[in-house]
Amino acid sequence: MSSAKHQLTPEQATFTDDYGFGGAMTAPVETQLADIAADPDPEWRVTPQWLAARAVIQDYRSQAHGRHTKVWLSYGTSTGELTVAEAREALKVMRDFLPQLEAVIEIAEESASKDFEGDPEIARLDDEYEDRKVKEAA
Repeated sequence: MSSAKHQLTPEQATFTDDYGFGGAMTAPVETQLADIAADPDPEWRVTPQWLAARAVIQDYRSQAHGRHTKVWLSYGTSTGELTVAEAREALKVMRDFLPQLEAVIEIAEESASKDFEGDPEIARLDDEYEDRKVKEAA
């Protein structure tokens, strides 16, 4: 197994005590891309990174509860707690998924060559028609 630690900053590779948490954790490793939520209203979009990960040691009162090292993997505002083995499996699944994602992107690129913007006046009339239908149905 090759060491990928050289790709991390010192903060991302070093556990720091977090007394409020009752353990220690590294600084997160984050994607350059912010969250990709598809909400059309920019005010409702969350702005955390799309993906983030950090190593965490849970050792609050370790004599009673033990010491457990986990990986926190975050997608936007959701965080999953994985054992080291589960994190390895998640990494494998992501690597296996990448060629399929690339294939989907290629299909989308082919289709995108036929994309076009609609007519704003027709869109306005269509919206008005839909609004009237909803009001008549109510």
